[in-house]
Amino acid sequence: MEPEARDEATERIQEDLAQALLPRYEILGRIGRGGMGSVFLAREPALKRLVAVKALDAHLAASSVARQRFEREARAAAALSHPNVIRIYGVGETPRDRVPFIVMQYVEGSALNQWQREHGQVKEVDARRIVGQVASALAAAHRHGFVHRDIKPGNILIEKETGDAFVADFGITAILTESLDTAVPKLTTSAALVGTPAYMSPEQIAREPVTPKSDMYSLGVVAYELLAQQLPFPEGTTPAMLAAHMLDSPQPVLKLRPDTSPEMAALVDRCLMKEANTRPTAAQVAHAMLPSFEAALAWPPPGLHALQGRARRLAGIALVSGVGALVLAILLAFPPEVVRIEGVWWERFGPQAGSQLGLESGAAVETAPWWWWLGSIAALVTIGGGLLWMLVAGLRTRTALAKARALG
Repeated sequence: MEPEARDEATERIQEDLAQALLPRYEILGRIGRGGMGSVFLAREPALKRLVAVKALDAHLAASSVARQRFEREARAAAALSHPNVIRIYGVGETPRDRVPFIVMQYVEGSALNQWQREHGQVKEVDARRIVGQVASALAAAHRHGFVHRDIKPGNILIEKETGDAFVADFGITAILTESLDTAVPKLTTSAALVGTPAYMSPEQIAREPVTPKSDMYSLGVVAYELLAQQLPFPEGTTPAMLAAHMLDSPQPVLKLRPDTSPEMAALVDRCLMKEANTRPTAAQVAHAMLPSFEAALAWPPPGLHALQGRARRLAGIALVSGVGALVLAILLAFPPEVVRIEGVWWERFGPQAGSQLGLESGAAVETAPWWWWLGSIAALVTIGGGLLWMLVAGLRTRTALAKARALG
């Protein structure tokens, strides 16, 4: 992202941040804005790297709940060490307006919703990578007793260079363990409706206690939108959307995206089950979407059994042709005595052969034995037929391989 144009409010917070971050960081400009504040791009000269600085809006800094929620995001993300979670480098407060800020990893890229608008229909292989990486990050969060509660495309960043997904914004994270409850107080009550309506689980809408399975429902909505290019419940109003999450069943992924593999479509459908205990865990989704190294090296790869059979046939044809060539080479290297004459041996069988040998017209000429002729002809036919067969089979295999590659 490039820094945005500066307005008066941006200039004030940027100047305040610059004072607070010097000499370690140098503020370059604002690159984004969220529900609670702004994100600035900064440079760390000592390590020659860029970082992102998220600052709470000044009018929210006066709210103790907003400040605690902001601090919760930093603590939750800092407690997780995972390659697909935005890393936290530090926290602080500006000297003039006492605005809290978080210094974090800078991901050069865009949020998933913007990334999808730019790429159009997402290939299944890309959807698998994104969903699998987010699920892997959530599995780590769940192991540490965190529930994100706001998984949506806007909170998933896609790195431009690698295409990797990063989970951001743990600001409304729920704490599940007692030890963490004492460290970070709860900021919402059972009566609060927290999350984004289009991605909320039925239990969130019903204001029931959230669990890790709530995150899996939200991730299921994200995966559904990636594959089908629409939300499972695209109702026009928020109440209608919330009611649909509670009561309706979405159209199957395979109906809207027939080229989706049955395994992935079934997994997305399971994530969208109304009953939380019927949904898969984050670890199960990550394992299904991101196969292990051993599984990736399994042979034949899934869907390539037909190509393996073609390769065996090609090898068989090549073997038969090779045997024919060997037989012909032996016959030519060790011809019968009648064939062995001075000069070019095949002149022995020309139309002038009799006169060259001093025989009168009509006299019988000794010829090579039948087995030598039969073997030579059979070898030639085997070689020629084998080469032709290999050419046709090779072209068919190339076509089949191109189709398999197009399917991923």
